[in-house]
Amino acid sequence: MSFYEGIAHIKHPAPITDATWNYWVLGLSLAFEGISFFLAFREFNKSRGEAGFWATLGRSKDPSVFAILMEDSAALLGLVIALAGVYFGHMFQNPYFDGAASICIGVLLISVAVFLIYKTKGLLVGEGVEEQTLDALEALVRQQAGVEQTRRPLTMYLGPQDVILALDVDFYDHLSAVEVEKTVDELQDKIRATYPEFKRIFIEAHGLAGQQRTPLPPGPTSA
Repeated sequence: MSFYEGIAHIKHPAPITDATWNYWVLGLSLAFEGISFFLAFREFNKSRGEAGFWATLGRSKDPSVFAILMEDSAALLGLVIALAGVYFGHMFQNPYFDGAASICIGVLLISVAVFLIYKTKGLLVGEGVEEQTLDALEALVRQQAGVEQTRRPLTMYLGPQDVILALDVDFYDHLSAVEVEKTVDELQDKIRATYPEFKRIFIEAHGLAGQQRTPLPPGPTSA
């Protein structure tokens, strides 16, 4: 709609005679949106730690945080663009500035919508953790005493801090069932200590020769 209004204003320009109410509306909108952005940014900062802003935004899996943050950011930037369009249009008595500002706001909103689609699509269809985490998990499993080899871990997000982890592990043949169970418990504890978001861990145990053992039940569902 903003893009359409911009095209309409350019096709049928109307000069701004009195911009007082425009400045009042845009100023109040900036104040309200600024408060909303500050609250969203404060919540976002709690989850990013020492990581950078864009890195945290890229890996965030909580739509309630990044969607609101992006919405408020786009709203603030859009209001600044609208204010610039009104100001320059009124100062130079050129109504095309207002139309151009509306088109820029439309492009901005479309870009944010595409970004949110990209971010939320994976969560809707079943997204796993990033490759760096998978590499670290695989290395951690291989370092566990009693583990001969492991295959690529499988993961899927159920919530922002709730991830399912499935491991396919080959244990040494000489280990007894009790020793394998102890090894599994130690491995689960190490994983949860490093990655508390893995609330459900399932381990499929195999002997070294490829003969499958009885599947082991998952450990406790909470860290």
